[in-house]
Amino acid sequence: MGTLAGHLGISQAVILTGAREFIKPTLWWALGLLLVLLICVASLVRVPQLEVDLPRYADKWQHVVAYFAVMGWFSQLIARKSLLFKAALAFFTMGVVLEFLQGLTGYRSLDVFDVAANSTGILLGLVIAFTPLTVLIQWLDRRLFSLQTKPDAKD
Repeated sequence: MGTLAGHLGISQAVILTGAREFIKPTLWWALGLLLVLLICVASLVRVPQLEVDLPRYADKWQHVVAYFAVMGWFSQLIARKSLLFKAALAFFTMGVVLEFLQGLTGYRSLDVFDVAANSTGILLGLVIAFTPLTVLIQWLDRRLFSLQTKPDAKD
């Protein structure tokens, strides 16, 4: 008699690590880490002044979108909810640290409303873990790479 996890198609690796199963896990995790790196770099580089008037609070929306993207991405990679909440806390901490670092640059400023915008994005991204969208990357992984792993069919 198998375990409930086995009947549900959940492998022991998922239970132990909290990560979802992928055919190309390195690809999806690397893309997630690239998102984290992009947020870090974009938060700390000198931004040239644009001659275009941006809408009010446009920068806050950029924070919401960036942190939604990263949390939404990792919501699809991490299956165990306790680890997902730890990831959310890590992204929140990352945002706070980046804000303090911005304040030290001399050309960027610390803004508590950026932290609020980051938190909004994190919470919105976390919602994905509780919807059917949580398996979107897994579905894409199987669609893109399952043909490469199947043995040739005999006619």
